[in-house]
Amino acid sequence: MANHAVTFAIGKVFFVLGFILMPIQQAQSADSNASKSSASSSCSPKQLRKVADAYARSKHLRFITRRLDCERGWAVLGGDLEYPNAPSDGPQGVGTSLIFHREGFLWKHQEHNAVCGTLNPEKPEARPNDAKIPLSLYFIGCLVG
Repeated sequence: MANHAVTFAIGKVFFVLGFILMPIQQAQSADSNASKSSASSSCSPKQLRKVADAYARSKHLRFITRRLDCERGWAVLGGDLEYPNAPSDGPQGVGTSLIFHREGFLWKHQEHNAVCGTLNPEKPEARPNDAKIPLSLYFIGCLVG
């Protein structure tokens, strides 16, 4: 029984360390992903973070960007929607992806159900024919978070 308790404790430590280290690695990769994709789609990580922050504030939340991917006037920001005044022992937020489409000079938030298309239950991983979001952003924007 003692061995089981030790194994459980070690597993719990690695689980917690994963949650501590993962956001650091993801935050570092967000900037590198953004710089790679921004050249091809003229998306600005700084501008998109401002738009995501404004969207989150409109919902009385805070958005922490972990990843940014862009293509042809579309952007997907992966991250966490958090409660700004959450107690430390209460719910903190949820991981999600926010989709934005560039209209002229402005980035506008897009609802998932409006741009991801009608999911085919027989092929849930396939991009629907009526999806508006580019294929390269479909998985991260529509199926993750």
